[in-house]
Parts: sequence; C-alpha cells; structure tokens
Amino acid sequence: MSALVDSLQPAITLEWEAQTGASGHTVYRRVPGASAWGAPVATLAGGATGWTDNAVSVGLAYEYKVHRTGTNAGYGYVRSGIAVAPVEDRGSLVLLVDSALAADLGGQVQDLVNDLTADGWWVHRHDVPGSLAVPDVKALVAADAQQDPDVEAIYLLGHIAVPYSGNLNPDGHAEHRGAWACDAFYGDLDGLWTDVSVNSTSAAFPRNHNLPQDGKFDQSDLPSPVELAVGRVDLSDLPSYSQSETQLVASYLDRAHAWKTGALTVPAEALLFDDLQWTAYPLSQSGHMGLAACVGPDHLTEVPPNNGPFSDHVLSTPALWSYQCGAGLQGTGSNNQVTFVGTTNGIRTQDVVQGDVGTVFNMAFGSYFGDWDNEDNFLRAMLGSGNSLVHLWSGIPNWYVYPMAMGGPVGSCMRISVNNTQQDHAPQNAGWQGQNMGRVHMALMGDPTLRQSYVGPPTDLVVGPSGWTTQFSWSPSSDDVDGYLVHRIDTVSGGFVRVTPQVVTDTFFVSTELYAPGTRYLVRAIKLVTSNTGSYY
Repeated sequence: MSALVDSLQPAITLEWEAQTGASGHTVYRRVPGASAWGAPVATLAGGATGWTDNAVSVGLAYEYKVHRTGTNAGYGYVRSGIAVAPVEDRGSLVLLVDSALAADLGGQVQDLVNDLTADGWWVHRHDVPGSLAVPDVKALVAADAQQDPDVEAIYLLGHIAVPYSGNLNPDGHAEHRGAWACDAFYGDLDGLWTDVSVNSTSAAFPRNHNLPQDGKFDQSDLPSPVELAVGRVDLSDLPSYSQSETQLVASYLDRAHAWKTGALTVPAEALLFDDLQWTAYPLSQSGHMGLAACVGPDHLTEVPPNNGPFSDHVLSTPALWSYQCGAGLQGTGSNNQVTFVGTTNGIRTQDVVQGDVGTVFNMAFGSYFGDWDNEDNFLRAMLGSGNSLVHLWSGIPNWYVYPMAMGGPVGSCMRISVNNTQQDHAPQNAGWQGQNMGRVHMALMGDPTLRQSYVGPPTDLVVGPSGWTTQFSWSPSSDDVDGYLVHRIDTVSGGFVRVTPQVVTDTFFVSTELYAPGTRYLVRAIKLVTSNTGSYY
C-alpha cells in the first residue's frame, strides 16, 4: 500500500494493487497509538484500488488499515499525514553498555549519546559488567523507569546478560523446544515472571533446557504487554569474523553515527526473497506488507528463488530494506557445536563475513537462527557487515514496520509487534507453536532508535551573550532544509525546552533567555520529508 497526500484540499489518498478474486475492501482509520481500530470509515467494492480521506488535518498523523475480502483476502497498513509536526522530544532511553566495551570505545559511545540527544532522546546510561545477572540488569531498568515515567526504550550495547524463558519451539523443530532468549523481559515492567514449573530437557542444545529455579523463566507467552522497546547490539562470539568483538561494535557504532548524520545514504529501495513459496502459509507476508509501505511497491524488487542465493543480491545492492525467508541452515562451530547460520539459498553468516551487506534494515525467517544467543548466529552476525544496522526474525510471528515510513523508530515497531496478542494487526502467523501470538522469543537486533530517514545536522554551534540574553550561531546543514529549531537541554526536568518560537531560517538567533554559562543547547535542522505514505518534518 501507498498513500498520496494533498496539502491544499487537504486529503490523503490510499492506493493498493488490484487482486483477482477480491470481493470487497473495508477501510479503518485511527490515531497512532490508539488501542482499537473502531468502526470502518469506508466499505468499497472488490474492484477498488484506492480511497480518499477528505476528513484530515494538516500536521496530524493517521493510521489506516485496509481489509480485502474474497478468495485472495489480505490486509494492508500505512501511517500517513500531511506535514506532520516534528517530534521534538522522543522520551527517555536506558542505555546499558558492557563496561568492557565502554573502556575501549569511549569516543564512539559518546557519539552515540550525542546522536540520541540530538534526535530527542533523554539518555540514562549505565556501564555494567557482562557478568551482571539478569535480575540486576532488570532492576536498573525498573529504577530508571520508576524515576522517569518518560522512559520508552532500552538499548543493550554488548553482551549484556541474556534472559531466557519458556518451553517453546517457534521454528517447529522438536529438538529445539525449550527456553529461548527473551530480551522482551527487560521491557516488561509489570508482568509476573516465574521460575517454578517448566521442566524441559528434551532440546538437543543444553542452553534451551529449562528447569525449576535455574534462572530461566517459565513463560512462553509474555505475561503482560511490553512497555519499553528493547534493542540489542551484541557482536560477541562471532569467530567467523576476523575482527574482535570490540572492533565489530566500533564499526557498528561508526556506521550508525554515519547513518544518523547523513554521511551514509542508500537508495530508498527494498529487496525481497521468498525461497519457501508457501502460499497456504505465507511466511513472507510481513516482508510484502512492511517493505511495500516503507518504500512503495514500485521500489520493491522481488528476487525469484531460481535467482538465488539471495546473498548475491544483498551483498551487491545498496538499499534501505531486505526481507528473506528460507530453509534454516546449521553449521559446525568450535568444539563441534551446532551453529545457526542463516538459510540455504538465502544469506549465511559466512556470506556476510566475506562480503558487505548493502541493506540497512533487514528481516529474515528460517529455522534455528531466531534463537540468537549462540556462536556465529546469523541474526546477530548480520550487524557486523556492510551497511546493516537492524535484523529481525520475522515470519512466526510477523513484524509490522510500516510506521517507519513516517519517521518512526524501529523500536516502536518492536512494541507494536510483540504486543499484537489480539491481532490488532492481522494476519498474524502463530506457526507451529500454536495460536498464541505474544511469544517471548521476538527480538530486535540493532539500535532501537534507528529511523529510515535523517536530516543532516547543523554543526559548530556557538552560544554566547548578547547583552543579558543569549545568542546562537551555527553552520548550516548539508541538506536543503526548511530551517532550524533551538532547544535548551533541561537537566532539571530531563527534557528539551524550545527556545525558538518558530522555525528559524537563518543560521543565527538571539533569544530572550538570560545568558547562563554552562547551559547546554542543541540546534536541529527541520526539513519536510515526503515518503511513500505521507509527509512529515
């Protein structure tokens, strides 16, 4: 699906492709963040390929769902809006840094904190040893969230302790049934997690064994909705790379910094590879729905299975998104242990080690590697290569990433997807695990604050007195921007206070604020971005 916006009417026009066998289309609309879709806003014939919403206001965002009925039933989602107002405060983030990395990567971690602040995040940073136990890590997060109700996300940088939970095998393999890695535990602030009942030792891999009082939780389904998005960058235990963990993380942080500051750019294109072709159980549907919304159907290239392996395309094509699904592949690691290294005709760990991934945001599905806390695991290894910054195991169940077309961070898609227990977004694959949707294994590999598009920042901010008040000057953004906003970093309230009443088109500004040496400020570039589904600042 796509959306075209008209600021003069104003109007938003949804567009989708015609499908043989469609008998009708039902359109829903809501405000982002609403808990339900409510009553339909339009009911259309099977031959309809679009609908125009004239009851919209400039500056506001809307979400749309289109349900197609008939022999080719389906769903589509977009977030849209016309010149949606800029997000000036994104909330707070808990940044947990492996102290071993913090000692060696001080400059890169400080760049990360600066970039987060510039993007509107208030950062609560903790440098913690990798040996810090799961309950103690959770206690740090809970304390920050209790003190600061604006906490929205958690960023785990390094091999921070990995929670395990459940007795499940989302990939359907009996020998893989047991506890899986569960970062969502850190993001659930009020759920009841127990370790008293599950007694499961049938898995072929001891890490999946789950016994009472062993530190692994019982729950296979999330006990309550996740309040905080959780993202992890863990490049430990990847011996196929010649670089050390520290070098890989340094490269990732440099790459993320380049992405956020506009030094790294790729075409707004997407690649999709469905090597399974299971039409009765379409595991690739999250790729089709999400990537089409994020870049537009005309910019989504589907690579047929007979043109595989998919690595030939992803390693040679700079692009915004990729999705692949295929048969899971096992390898042999150190001490002859089994490793989970990708898909047979798709992409493998050894491919991304030997080449450079061209895509920034990536989703994949295949057996085994969704269980990611193990040697040379493909879900994690993808983050060590080329342009790659995000990797999701998507298919059982689906991830919904369409909000990113309107500037949303990938972490918000994590919360939407893991909390989709009532099929607020459909269809949702439960897979061979049963009909429960909120399974504990869903995980985001990558910085949870990452967005599809950034505006090049202004530089060289100078703050000084103008009489009793404060004046600002800076060097312009490298982008063609509409202007700038200046904010004061309020260390008392923990937020950002607008100093400029409106967008400033010059590269200087004189404020009425009294000059106070040592006060921190930031200046942000503002630009109207037009995406596949709308426009936003």
